[in-house]
Amino acid sequence: MRVSQFEIYRLCQRALEGLGAPYGVDQDGARAVTWLEARGLPGLALLAAEIARLEDGFGGLAPEAGMSIDVEGRPAVAYGSAVIDLLVASRATLQLRRCRAPLFLLPPAVAAAAGGLAIELGWNGLRCRVTPSGRVVELVPPPGPAMNAVLRDSGETDVTASVRLAEETDVDGPMDAIFAERLRRSLDSGIAVDPATWAAITEIAARVQVPASAESRLKGAGGGDANA
Repeated sequence: MRVSQFEIYRLCQRALEGLGAPYGVDQDGARAVTWLEARGLPGLALLAAEIARLEDGFGGLAPEAGMSIDVEGRPAVAYGSAVIDLLVASRATLQLRRCRAPLFLLPPAVAAAAGGLAIELGWNGLRCRVTPSGRVVELVPPPGPAMNAVLRDSGETDVTASVRLAEETDVDGPMDAIFAERLRRSLDSGIAVDPATWAAITEIAARVQVPASAESRLKGAGGGDANA
């Protein structure tokens, strides 16, 4: 089945809300999933794999001495934007311990790099470099069967994140054209999703749907006064 970016965002936002994500965290997480899927990366599969660990898994982070954080086996979709905000504010190298699904750190890193920064993420032999353009991502080594397995791995791992100011030597990475083409195809033809994965996330999203009633049928979806 094929869906639009908006459909992915709305489904994931509701699912994260249903899992207990605070306001704003649900939106950040949904944006991260959508960004990944639009570029051919496994956002939905990672989210579905982490549903059980996201139940009430949205507590705060407690940085330790030396800019180290033990995230206690929680997936990065629950705190990705907060980690990147801390990284940018501190301008220091940050160590995340016991992080699951660290690929969710990449979309907020891209957004932050648009402010003229270069951000690098590394885990399990993978290096993701975001250039100061905020849109170009270099994966070292480039995607292939072995690297795809790393990207899809949601097991616990340690992540190193670093940031620096842009330099004239920073240039577009080789992934720019690849991601741009994948994004274009997703806009033209929609995004292919696994029906079973979509159904699993839909089941969680249903937790926040308003039960049908005579009033809701009369007003219709989104109708009436939201404050009534």
